[in-house]
Amino acid sequence: MPVKSLLRFRCICKHWYTLILNPTFEHHHLDHQKSNNKGRLLLQHYDKHTSQYVYALFPDKTLATTSYHDLDYVPGKGIVAIDGPINGLFCLFNYRDHFIIWNFAMREFRSLPFPYHPKRPPHYKTSLWSFGFGLDPITNDSKVVLIRELRNGLRSFPDGVFVNVYTLSTNTWRHLDDLDDLLSKCLTAYSRTGVYLDGIYYWNASHHRVLTFDMGKEVFRVILGPDSTPDIPTLLTLYDNHIALCCLRLIPLSTIDKCFEIWVMELEGSWIKQFTGPLPGLIQRPLGFSNNGEFLFVSISPETWNLDSQVISYNLTTKEFRDLGPKGYDCLFKALIYYESLASVKGGKHKRKGKLFDSIAARYFFMIENHSKFTYGLVLFMRDFQMIKTRNTKPRYTDIDHVKVRGMLTRVWESSGCSVDLPEI
Repeated sequence: MPVKSLLRFRCICKHWYTLILNPTFEHHHLDHQKSNNKGRLLLQHYDKHTSQYVYALFPDKTLATTSYHDLDYVPGKGIVAIDGPINGLFCLFNYRDHFIIWNFAMREFRSLPFPYHPKRPPHYKTSLWSFGFGLDPITNDSKVVLIRELRNGLRSFPDGVFVNVYTLSTNTWRHLDDLDDLLSKCLTAYSRTGVYLDGIYYWNASHHRVLTFDMGKEVFRVILGPDSTPDIPTLLTLYDNHIALCCLRLIPLSTIDKCFEIWVMELEGSWIKQFTGPLPGLIQRPLGFSNNGEFLFVSISPETWNLDSQVISYNLTTKEFRDLGPKGYDCLFKALIYYESLASVKGGKHKRKGKLFDSIAARYFFMIENHSKFTYGLVLFMRDFQMIKTRNTKPRYTDIDHVKVRGMLTRVWESSGCSVDLPEI
């Protein structure tokens, strides 16, 4: 049953409310979706007309061109990277200073505090970002690992690779020490995000290697990849619940333009070539498997090249291609398989929800980012309540705890630095 329907059923009675929010029910609901393969394809792409990242969700396995719709409630601005999902949660990052944990089925998100480094000199800049989102199998807690390398031109900052780990339950970051030598020799521009499986996060690394991070023990390791692959593999993804490495090879002086290979890791460091086949020259890079078993690629347009690239699916058995619809820049596509979840991140919410979110105060407090607009809206809100009190009329929003609302607004007003006193309600 969809999460949207379950959330509506919470209003029927207290028993249903308690049942639906029970963690055991949450896990059974997610496991039922996975066991019945009810995952849906989510495509991140960049809309050049709006200069925004867009998320196209396909409702079923047919991946019909006319069936997908763009999500209209993505939190945050300037988000350029997405990872997950882990138990229905996504991690969004702007490659600068803003992380968000997001469950769009619940319309919930949480903005994370950012781990600034106090000893970072102002003239050193972050030259390389890598991050991963996974689950600690020991505590069943979501974690984010962030890796940064600092440079000043060609010169690295002493101990210039910094690793921080965020834990969702405590909403805190911790710093991991003595990893500079290991990570500086592994990370590349292709290591920004990877793939998570069974408590381990995997990134592409240099020289036919894969960098791993154990989410429970919080330990990095390096394992060997297939020797015959290109030095920089194109994609790490999941294939039949195994880690898979996908490569594109140029074939010079041949009747085919490119060769596509899929290598599957059966055991740690042991790889088997699962598939190999020719591809047309317009195929730029692989995106991973869809929820119907077909493989997804980014294909460029011969007229506009990478400005109007498109996502196409490839049937490994029939060798047939078909266009899925979304278009954008070739390097900014990402494909994810999404299972709806009742997991709550207990942060901000996109839609009005609960008593506080039915008030005008909450609208101004949670939805208006511009300070001057918030201040103006707050003044109007307080004026309206003054008029209600003066006229002795019944408030429109009868389910608001006005004392709590006033306390919240007063704290926000005082922290804004305004010197005007709020009127009494």
